[in-house]
Amino acid sequence: MTDIFEELKRALTIEVPVPFVNGISIDLIQVAAFAAIFGGFLVLGGLLRRYLRRLLMKLQVREDRQSRVLGGTYLIAGLIGFIVALNAFGAPRELMRRLLSYSIPIGQTRLSVTSIAVAVAIVLASTLLARYLRVVMRDKVLPPFQLPVNAEFLFLRFVQLITIAFGVLVAVNLIGFNMNSVLVALGGLSIGIGFGLQNIASNFVSGVIMVFERPIKIDDRVTVGGTYGIVKAINMRSTVVTTPEDIDIIIPNSKFISETVTNLTHDNTRTRIKVSVGVSYESDEDLVKKVLLEVANSHPNIIKEMNPDLPDVVPPFVRFIQFGDSSLNFELLAWIPNVMRRLEIISELHFMIRKKFREHGIVIAFPQRDVHFYPAADVQPKEA
Repeated sequence: MTDIFEELKRALTIEVPVPFVNGISIDLIQVAAFAAIFGGFLVLGGLLRRYLRRLLMKLQVREDRQSRVLGGTYLIAGLIGFIVALNAFGAPRELMRRLLSYSIPIGQTRLSVTSIAVAVAIVLASTLLARYLRVVMRDKVLPPFQLPVNAEFLFLRFVQLITIAFGVLVAVNLIGFNMNSVLVALGGLSIGIGFGLQNIASNFVSGVIMVFERPIKIDDRVTVGGTYGIVKAINMRSTVVTTPEDIDIIIPNSKFISETVTNLTHDNTRTRIKVSVGVSYESDEDLVKKVLLEVANSHPNIIKEMNPDLPDVVPPFVRFIQFGDSSLNFELLAWIPNVMRRLEIISELHFMIRKKFREHGIVIAFPQRDVHFYPAADVQPKEA
């Protein structure tokens, strides 16, 4: 019986040439063990990817970044499984050492497979750590300090960038890059590409100015370059403004520095609205003024009383603007506490004014012209 097993074992043994060594003796049992170990690591990688997906969704990471992180995690798990399976497979130590220490010369630095894998892992770990720190500080650490929304956003972004930059520096140092050489190379490249990066540099500097000068903040209502919306994010290169139609518009930061920007909520949310109306020349101007003031004072969202602390905020009043071509033109001016409802309140006032004018017989004027025909003197027809 022993002889039969020995013959079967020799029959299942295959000699396979492998680079870097003279040869490796492989049998089917080792192949099965290799497949089982490698497959087990792939399964573990899939489970880890599922857990990381839940964690990244909790951290509110964007879908594209989730895909990159999850793909990189699965790849690393597969590489580790491959290496462990090779070791359990019985691959010679010399082969393992040469595979892991295989390096590519770049200048005076040699990049090995191990150092590259560890550097990538450090960068991924620092990215995840930065995201986790941002969420923890936003939900646990910063709320007691009651920081302004804009200051909190910028502080969290700064912490995230510092954490990622630290991880990149550690990874570069681990690989063995000479930072002096890198800086010299970047200095040389900056001369060639400086003209191409002028816009990027301008937007970056504008972003720094916006951080310290704070002409706009998160949730401000702004108008820039004909675009009106709410500021949702202020980044180093661009600012995200969401329009009333829920469309995100990416605006370069230099636009906020070089162009005129209307910020409706720079210091406060109060604003004064103006409703213009023209009535016919037959209308009683005193009655028009009375009706307009009644409409304004009956609206619940209009400030109706003086405030000693706010001398510029006055009750509603009416101006007789001009004698128009076809109408007597009036303006109703009133203060409201919330600029976010400006358009809605103006629309409501239009409905109320139209209704009140109809009740009092006040006619809203429309353009009209009087054409007069005068009888011409006797005109003799021209002779042909």
